[in-house]
Amino acid sequence: MMADTAAQPPKRYSRFGLYVPIFALLVLAIGWSIFWYTSATITGREIGAWIKREAADGRNWTCSDRSVGGYPFRIEITCKEPSFSGPAAGVPVTGKLVGIHLVAQLYNPKLIIGEAEGPFDFVLTQDGSHTLASWKLLQISVRGEPDTLQRASLSAD
Repeated sequence: MMADTAAQPPKRYSRFGLYVPIFALLVLAIGWSIFWYTSATITGREIGAWIKREAADGRNWTCSDRSVGGYPFRIEITCKEPSFSGPAAGVPVTGKLVGIHLVAQLYNPKLIIGEAEGPFDFVLTQDGSHTLASWKLLQISVRGEPDTLQRASLSAD
């Protein structure tokens, strides 16, 4: 009897169950990356559309170097040397910052928080009067969409 059991090959177990969690994690990571990339692309496109709508109303916004990042859980927009020219409260003005950094969480894209890097150079173009505002910390919070702003706040130190 003992000779019969010794002659049988050992039972082989499938390793399929070992690879399922790894494969599932890989699929989840690829899916999340595609979702983030799509969201970041839409965000960049929406910013461009907003700048065009503003230009149609005579308000020109420019950014010398705009980047979109923040992978994997948020969308960050960084703009170096943002500037503005056009009417503000019916008066033609121009303004320029050193930089601005905005962040929106993927799970709540209608809430945008950010920080502006000063100083803020502001010129009334009618009479050429010049104002320079500086700060240690300027924080911005906006809730809503570009066409339907629900809340905006500004905090400066």
